[in-house]
Order: sequence, then structure tokens, then C-alpha cells
Amino acid sequence: MESASAKKHRGTTPSQTTSRRDQAPAPFSSTILVIDDEDVIQKLNKRILEAEGFRVLTAHNGRRALEIFQRIESIDLVMLDLIVPDMGGETIFHRLKQIDPGIKVLLLSGESDINTLCYLIRQGAVGFIQKPYTPDELLRLVKMLLF
Repeated sequence: MESASAKKHRGTTPSQTTSRRDQAPAPFSSTILVIDDEDVIQKLNKRILEAEGFRVLTAHNGRRALEIFQRIESIDLVMLDLIVPDMGGETIFHRLKQIDPGIKVLLLSGESDINTLCYLIRQGAVGFIQKPYTPDELLRLVKMLLF
């Protein structure tokens, strides 16, 4: 959950604030932002995660994802496809980290450049899941990252 101090600093640079992730979210109160331009994948992820009690927000492009991320204070995990048409996953990742250095970002992609994945993991991404993945694989990883 986000601290009052972190809420106050939304939109500041990393040097001006600490992470808004002070403690693990309670079960059934975690919010996940899914950023994927593939409608079928986005809807499937939403259905799988909501069936487990997660609150799920979705965005088809980087611009919309950043709008949601700046507006919603309680996002606990971002699932980010690396191939997003308007600005690309790497750019979105860096902008999310500028807004909240402590945000957990799970990378997902069907076509991935290993160099980009390694770079983003070194920059603070918490994991990667290769498409296609099963609902069980997704849930196991999401729960491990959140709880």
C-alpha cells in the first residue's frame, strides 16, 4: 500500500521521493495495470487476474498507461508488454520508474531481445514471462511478486 508521503510526491523525480511501496498489499486489494496492445491477451490477463480477486486496469498504449499510472495512486504491479506501438516498452518502463522508482514491473513479450530484457532487469524490472504462458504460470509469478 502507498504511504501518505509517497502519494504526496506523485510525479516527482526519483531523487525527490522514496518508493510508494512501504509494505506488501493485502490479498484481494492489489491493483495491477496491464499494458498490452493485443486485445485478446489483455482481456485474458484481466479475466485470469480478476478471478483471483485482483483489481485490474488495462491500457492499449503507453500514453494511456502513463495517464492511468499517474491518476491511480494504488497500483501495486505493472505487467508491461515490451512491444507497444506508440512509445515502446523500454520507454514506458523508464517513465513508470521516473514516476515511482519502487513500482514493480513484470515484463512480458512473445518476441524479445535478450539484451533489452537483461538491461531492464538490471534497471529494476522484477521479472519476465514469455508469451504464451498458462494461467497457472501467470498467477504463480504475480502472487510471488506481490505477496
